[in-house]
Amino acid sequence: MAYNVDSWLVNLLLKTKFRYKLMYGGRGGGKSVAIADALIILATQKKLNILCTRQYQGSMKDSVHSLISRRISEMGLSSLFLVQNDSIYCQNGSYFSFKGVELSVDSIKSIDNIDYCWVEEAQTLTAKGLKILTPSIRGNTAEIWFSMNPTTAEDALWQFCFNTNSERIAVPSPMASLVEVNKDERSLLIKVNYDSNPYFPKILDDDRLRCLRNNPDDYANIWLGEPATNSNANIFKEHWTVEDFTPTADWGFPLYGMDFGYSNDPTTLVKCYLHNDTIYVEKSAGKVNLDINDIASYFFNEFGEDLSRCSISADCSQPMTIEYLRTHGLGGIHA
Repeated sequence: MAYNVDSWLVNLLLKTKFRYKLMYGGRGGGKSVAIADALIILATQKKLNILCTRQYQGSMKDSVHSLISRRISEMGLSSLFLVQNDSIYCQNGSYFSFKGVELSVDSIKSIDNIDYCWVEEAQTLTAKGLKILTPSIRGNTAEIWFSMNPTTAEDALWQFCFNTNSERIAVPSPMASLVEVNKDERSLLIKVNYDSNPYFPKILDDDRLRCLRNNPDDYANIWLGEPATNSNANIFKEHWTVEDFTPTADWGFPLYGMDFGYSNDPTTLVKCYLHNDTIYVEKSAGKVNLDINDIASYFFNEFGEDLSRCSISADCSQPMTIEYLRTHGLGGIHA
């Protein structure tokens, strides 16, 4: 049975084959709905055993059972499924089960023939839970899907996916999303935020903007899916605000600054003004694993302006990179 799916996230999940698929980001990105829809569609196409789990599941109300049930109804597929209190069956034999890792260790260790495993709220998955879960989903073609709003870079799953020796390669993706493939070709990493979701509701956007105005320290974590950092170590803590501003002629020329990324750090560029002892940051952008050949075009696109003649102060520890960029698109860059 085939369906026309208008969600790029659902199509990405359906049309790719990876051992691990991580969908992460801030609130309102549509991660859980996309995964539920994809699994429902897969369940109608052939007989599958699908395990839906999380680290802590005290009762069925803590699971994604209600979400999957609701989406079955909203997709007009109720005639194909039997929804029970603790499981969901499709008429072709597909089966959804729901277990918590913490309270179902023995049953998960002994579980067999799981085709797809979905770990919701995966930021709470412990290192022990991860060690129990991954070898238990042992079919030759079995996939494990994770959805998470990261808390810190110390999260066990964040370490598992990002603190590796495998190079990550960005692949083309729509809207404001970031899609990367681990070079070992076993992991697909999909970052989606509110601006990746064409159905992002206004009521959530109002909450987002309120957080941006009143709680900027937490905004990047809650709405942009960035791991939280120790805000007490922030040099500018309690000394910055988010407001609209328009540079005027008496502010002088804009100042540009670039820093080069290493490992998990992004290569970044900022455009700012210094006026009346205040730094005004007009534009900023950054990307992890940005190839040197793509630096100029990436920032041209992100800033929406010609940077080829702009005076850009860059990290002096990388003179060879600066010299290369000076002859490859950023003629005004200097140490």
